[in-house]
Amino acid sequence: MERRDNRRFARRLTVKFSRQGTAQAYQGFTTNISFGGLFLGTNVALERGERVRLEIGDREKGFVIEGQVVRLERVPLAL
Repeated sequence: MERRDNRRFARRLTVKFSRQGTAQAYQGFTTNISFGGLFLGTNVALERGERVRLEIGDREKGFVIEGQVVRLERVPLAL
């Protein structure tokens, strides 16, 4: 049973992001996205509660948002 308020859609978009208060940029990608959130795939070790600035690219247009890490799903690097 779905517990989210907003339906998620599978969508792979390129994401450039930085931690709040830093200029260091990292790369990642979305695996799914909704009105209220997204799942960011990256090899950067983020922490729950951390604030991030996301630049999300699309073929036709892009946008910038700020968000907070709510959930982590760590997988072995070999995957």
